[in-house]
Amino acid sequence: MGKQELTSFLEDHNVRPTSVRLMVLDCFWRKSEALSLTDLEVIFEDTDRSTLFRTIKLFLQKDLIHEIDALGKQTKYALCDLECDHMHEHIHFTCRICHRAYCFSDISIPKLALPEGFVADHQEYVVMGRCPECLEK
Repeated sequence: MGKQELTSFLEDHNVRPTSVRLMVLDCFWRKSEALSLTDLEVIFEDTDRSTLFRTIKLFLQKDLIHEIDALGKQTKYALCDLECDHMHEHIHFTCRICHRAYCFSDISIPKLALPEGFVADHQEYVVMGRCPECLEK
């Protein structure tokens, strides 16, 4: 996705396209795995941590990205699909070796029949295992 397309994407979501926001969006767009704040700090080492944090929070508020609970590890963030319904009820995979997290948006979480009196507001399904890269090692 080029700079003009990234700019339009942000503007379509009522986000002012600053240089940092464009860089972070481009990074999410190019990566196949989810990213943590620490990952972004390493990638953008010359960018202030608080600026990256504010960018993540804004992207979350505007439903550009969603959180992935990495089960006790750092929270990861992934770009929402273009046709995202913002429920994010799909499977997330976390590699036990390299700790990368992936969204499998095409695999839905089955609806669970909860006991009477319980109402689910959100559900996540995290699969732990080894990614193809770590399996090769």
